[in-house]
Amino acid sequence: MKTFFENGMGDPREAGPRCGFTLVELLAVIAIIGTLVGLLLPAVQAARESARTTACANKLRQFALGVIGYESVRNSYPIGSFNPRYHQYWGCILDTLPFFEEQTVFDKLVAYSNSSLLNGAVPWNHLAQSTYLPVLRCPSELVPVPDLHAAGEPTNYHPSYGDIPISTSPSPRGPIGPYRDFGSSKSVTDGLSKTILVGEVSVYFNTTTIRGGYLTVAGLAGTSQPVTCLQALGSPTWNTAVNGGPGTRWADAQTLGFQTVLPPNAPVCGGWHPAASSYHPGGAQVAMCDGSTRFVGETIDTGNLTLSLTNATFWDGWGNPARPFRGPSPWGGVWQAMGSRSGGEVFQE
Repeated sequence: MKTFFENGMGDPREAGPRCGFTLVELLAVIAIIGTLVGLLLPAVQAARESARTTACANKLRQFALGVIGYESVRNSYPIGSFNPRYHQYWGCILDTLPFFEEQTVFDKLVAYSNSSLLNGAVPWNHLAQSTYLPVLRCPSELVPVPDLHAAGEPTNYHPSYGDIPISTSPSPRGPIGPYRDFGSSKSVTDGLSKTILVGEVSVYFNTTTIRGGYLTVAGLAGTSQPVTCLQALGSPTWNTAVNGGPGTRWADAQTLGFQTVLPPNAPVCGGWHPAASSYHPGGAQVAMCDGSTRFVGETIDTGNLTLSLTNATFWDGWGNPARPFRGPSPWGGVWQAMGSRSGGEVFQE
């Protein structure tokens, strides 16, 4: 009897098809997969952020349409602070709640403000502080949702206070101003599609980064050069103990509002309202007085930020704004022109 080898059949281990991979082949496949994932992951992340940005713009537009709806009924934009109908610290968001389908929350808060619980002492506490409103939160924001921050439930959407730095109250240069200085659609003579009504602001959250952080700048005051805040990033002193930073309490006027002085995503410096900001790459979104939304880049023209606003046209000699409604922005930039409601500036978009 002939053996398998003697019949010329060769090695029986080589008689059938080979199965499996060698170690070298397996490593090559893993390397290829890793390369593909590395190439595709940024595209996936960009697509996700694009979706978040779109969702954020939709919420911002809903908020803007609520403000516009309020104006169409009451013939004025909501008051930015010192609201005589409720309390000086109730911000403009409270008045607009019924106009973006939050009538139930509005009724509860108004009932609370008229109750003995308020007592005029801490008007933003309890019910208003703990009421979570998803419509006020941008999906790109990094603060947890719902937020467990002790300061209260935050908002990413703020009224525009225009192009004059001020810390104690809104400026009348923007559509939404303080008591007796707030505007209406008729007062927006620069054009509803060219004037910012509301926009995005990152929530302050005890961080040491530009977004959500708070810089302490020695000597910074309302009349300081705005560029001082930008220059402070070279040697920052971060204040992580700020109580009531930007956006930390949506019902509290003291934490609301942004200015069109420093460019989007500029640092927040003590003494002023913040700039518009977001976690979208390269800028932030705003909504105009006609309800349209647009993305504003960090490189937008901001004019001359080395000016000090000590001119009597804008200041009364005591460090307070002289409340001018009309006239071009002293900075001379496109960003400031978009923030003033009656500046008369002509700019290219």
